[in-house]
Amino acid sequence: MKRIRCIIASSALALLTLLLPCSLLAKPIVIRINDVPNAAPVITVIGAPNGYDIDTGPDIATPGIEEGGIITLFGVDQFGSVGQDEFGNDLGWRFVIPNAPNPARSAVDIVFIQHDFDLFGNGDLQVAFDSALAGVYYATPPDPPIPGRDFNAGVVTDEWVTLYEDDTLVVQFKPHTYRLRN
Repeated sequence: MKRIRCIIASSALALLTLLLPCSLLAKPIVIRINDVPNAAPVITVIGAPNGYDIDTGPDIATPGIEEGGIITLFGVDQFGSVGQDEFGNDLGWRFVIPNAPNPARSAVDIVFIQHDFDLFGNGDLQVAFDSALAGVYYATPPDPPIPGRDFNAGVVTDEWVTLYEDDTLVVQFKPHTYRLRN
């Protein structure tokens, strides 16, 4: 009888040893933002364990200037380490067009990671984006990059661009080349 209990206990321990590492290696949350021309963006969120909220309302962006949205991942990275540089600055990226009227203002899309901090110092992870309307341009990102400032994500494309990727989060954006036509 002791031998059977010992075999069962050993088998249970072996099973836990096999399963535990797998359960700790959860897949990252994937956020895909498709900046559809002349329409609402198509946003896909995959793997948010506690749910999420998407806000593309008029209070998010400046009407007549830009469209945008904020995706809030409830209960994810509440103390703010995901999406930050070595100095603790939130990360951001800007897509540019080479034919902007002013080279100092050539960005047309901004994507950034931030945290919705509350009174207790913790906050949900957020991915936000702004897309300039026709004839509007954001400041061109600095080259070389400056800590705390947005990175140059390159010229707009019709392909998916992975802007950020780690064990917790993957952010992909599809800016579209319709802005290259004036």
